[in-house]
Amino acid sequence: MKVTGATIITPPTSYTTNSGNFASASATTPVVVSDFYMCNHEVTQAEYEKYCFYGGQAPDEEDDKDKYPAYNINWYDAIVYCNLRSIAENLTPVYSVFKAGSTEKSTIPAEWDGIRSQGEGEDTKYCGPDAETSSWNWAASNPGYDKIDINPNANGYRMPTSKEWEYAARGGNGLEGEQTQYSGSNDYSAVAVDSYDNIQEIRSKQPNGLGIYDMSGSVSEWFFDVYGEDYRGMSPTSSSEYIDYSYGVYPQTRQNSDVKQGFRVVRNVPAAPLSWMIEDNNGHYYVDLGLSTLWATTNVGADNPQDKGTAIQWSENIGGSWGTDWEAPTQQQFAELDECNMEYVDSYAGTGKKGIVVYGKNNSSQSLDSPHIFIPYDADINGNYWTSSAGNESGTAKVVIFTYSEGGHGGTVSVVGASDTQSIEQAYENEHVVRLVRK
Repeated sequence: MKVTGATIITPPTSYTTNSGNFASASATTPVVVSDFYMCNHEVTQAEYEKYCFYGGQAPDEEDDKDKYPAYNINWYDAIVYCNLRSIAENLTPVYSVFKAGSTEKSTIPAEWDGIRSQGEGEDTKYCGPDAETSSWNWAASNPGYDKIDINPNANGYRMPTSKEWEYAARGGNGLEGEQTQYSGSNDYSAVAVDSYDNIQEIRSKQPNGLGIYDMSGSVSEWFFDVYGEDYRGMSPTSSSEYIDYSYGVYPQTRQNSDVKQGFRVVRNVPAAPLSWMIEDNNGHYYVDLGLSTLWATTNVGADNPQDKGTAIQWSENIGGSWGTDWEAPTQQQFAELDECNMEYVDSYAGTGKKGIVVYGKNNSSQSLDSPHIFIPYDADINGNYWTSSAGNESGTAKVVIFTYSEGGHGGTVSVVGASDTQSIEQAYENEHVVRLVRK
């Protein structure tokens, strides 16, 4: 669900006395909540077990795992799940942790120091460390330096902040809507199972005004906020009066405890398009680079320009949500990009993504505020893009390869315009992505 943020200057007068986030809002200290997407239910056992296993005791429910929330999960486990799911869905992971035996950080959980795994090959599942002394905790030798980094611009899954969680639980809408004692009602039984520490089926009770379920009752929910050196935030338990906050949002150790802890996920809403981006009727953006065709600002399957998108077979139908006004570019249209100025960057727009910025042919300057497209380049895609250059009876397909070579000033870039010819069968074995152009 999309939750529209707001700047809170005058909070609602009811049920905010003990609010950890909004009670003190004023003209001099406003509280700003950006737009975000929040899942309307807690992560289910089926969703969690697709990528992770339980480091402690598994939940009691053996059947209907898609109906019950996952619990007995520590804060680290939630970090692992978020990145694994982001990677599986071709989203940019939010969290980075040190690699085992290295000073380099990675977004890939399998590489993380202290990660626990179970199974082999594609069946491998993961979970986080199980102790407060985990290597993922703050570095004792360097106070204030957390060993887990976040990419604030990533579009992958993450835990909500306490501010986001409370804002959504209260119904959002700038906190101008009706404030109820529980999330969505003054009647506890309408929104939660009226029994302490009782787990309820997801979406089995009344949602709040945003259409979000179970923010009162059922499992406690982790959020990301730091509280001291060894603690992370956790939302109210099923016995709490969520808006009263007499018991409300409180810190909890990162380990499992006797409280049944689960979580729900959120994602960032992509930044508003720049003035030179043109939107089609299906919500996709394109740009005029001064060439013979108009280029999409993202790869197929990507929400943001820095994401690689979805690798597909050359023969697959790539229409879908893009509609009928788009097509794959020809080899010649790719070659036209050579007329533009380009540069290789180590971190596009601060996202940490490497790739090639192709600026508009008539740009007066090389600035990300001016018309451009970004070509992600990493070990997964190696700059390989399908073209519409059709095969013949021998079954060949064209692939354009963007390459760069490292130089003393951060790299030089070139486009291999007519680069690669391979059989379709060979090409299926590689990961090639698609960038569309307007017909």
